[in-house]
Amino acid sequence: MKLSPLAGWDETAHLNRIYRLLVLYRWLSLLPPLIMLITGEAQSSALGALIAAGLSNLFITLVPAQLNRFLRRWPTLVAVDLIFSAALIALSGGWRSPFYLFALSPLLASAFFFQLRGALIASGAFTPMFGLAVWASMTLGGPPPDGLALTLALVSFFLVAGIFGYAATLLAGMRGAHGDLSLAHRELEIIHDLTVSLQNAPDVGEVQERVLDAVTRDLGFRRAIVGLMDQPRMILTHWHDHSRIEPHTGIEGHGQVPATVRLPIDPGGGLMADALLDNQMRTLPPGAPLTHDPAFNAMLNLRGEVLVAPMTLREHPIGVLLVETDEATAAAN
Repeated sequence: MKLSPLAGWDETAHLNRIYRLLVLYRWLSLLPPLIMLITGEAQSSALGALIAAGLSNLFITLVPAQLNRFLRRWPTLVAVDLIFSAALIALSGGWRSPFYLFALSPLLASAFFFQLRGALIASGAFTPMFGLAVWASMTLGGPPPDGLALTLALVSFFLVAGIFGYAATLLAGMRGAHGDLSLAHRELEIIHDLTVSLQNAPDVGEVQERVLDAVTRDLGFRRAIVGLMDQPRMILTHWHDHSRIEPHTGIEGHGQVPATVRLPIDPGGGLMADALLDNQMRTLPPGAPLTHDPAFNAMLNLRGEVLVAPMTLREHPIGVLLVETDEATAAAN
């Protein structure tokens, strides 16, 4: 069997690896100012800037998991790093600052964690900060900016962030596609297992129970109800009602629809009757009555979004499957 290139994908481990690489990049980006200080080419204020940058890197290195979590929860924290980088540039020579590579690190972080859109927003925010840093450096006695070098620096912000942000967007799309394929594969396995189990079912009631088990236990939907059609009289009866095992109680629930309840299926009898007679699957919004019988609707007690799936044999209705989704549960709460 040929495995997908993303088989075994672990997103958490992947993000942690990227975070460690970004931290390593921040440390390596301090080599230019360190070398310039050793050779005497940097301004005297660059020593304080280097110490401040080193302390920030040390802090990030010591608490990576917490910062990683905070960064993904509050993306605006990137602005703090952008302001810090601009301050370092202002204190260490402006457009000739040896901290240029260090200033790219928050842009790279925005690209990897927030993809192309986040990268472009960070670059757009850092551009005026960089301009203010160059101006502040001049007021502190730094050299006036070279037009070409300044233009290249500003363009590089968007080029670097855009390229890495686009790559991160592509990876996110691949992760989503892999997740969809995994879900489809899981559903096919469930259908296969259900088909095999139905072949061994001794009676119709057992078939209904296995269908409901597949919908609630395997596919994870909150609740499912099956009713069978009495063909000569066009009446739904023989109801089976099943709810998912709730995690906090470990109890598998059963609904309130008695098996012997009889519901006539007539044209104009409601949304469920229309779906059955038209042989069309429908999704009903929360609160939509399935039938024109208030007593039966109250018995169903489907408070949220409901999928109505007609069951047919040779285009003749033989029953209906009602599925209450997780979204419905959220709406009901």
